[in-house]
Amino acid sequence: MSLRFPIYFLSYDEENAEENWFALKERFAHAKRIHGIAGIQRAHQICAETCETSHFFVVDGDNQIRQDFSFTIAPDLYHPESIHVWRCKNPVNDLVYGYGAIKLFPKSPFERVRMQMDLSTGLGVPYKIIPMVASETHFNSS
Repeated sequence: MSLRFPIYFLSYDEENAEENWFALKERFAHAKRIHGIAGIQRAHQICAETCETSHFFVVDGDNQIRQDFSFTIAPDLYHPESIHVWRCKNPVNDLVYGYGAIKLFPKSPFERVRMQMDLSTGLGVPYKIIPMVASETHFNSS
């Protein structure tokens, strides 16, 4: 058994957002796009407000999902109060870490936090690293 949550694709003006969106949507038809919202925190807040489950996945507009990633999480890796962060490859330096990574956010912190912050570490909930490379960020596309 695995857990499945909604997928939100957040884009603003990333050069490769359309290509990444269509590739994501082709594999995960239920993915939703939040586009053109000024401010990354506001875009995440909209995800939380429209999400009908306890958690939601976020994929950045410049992020390409690996073919072996499935947006499911095994219950033994799942910590309900944590932000789950998969590994992401940086194509400039070939390092693998959390920058630009796919994240699974709990919805509840967004109901109480209204100030500007780093969304991965500033919500006041634990940060859980999932040791699997799930994507590659292409922030260097322009």
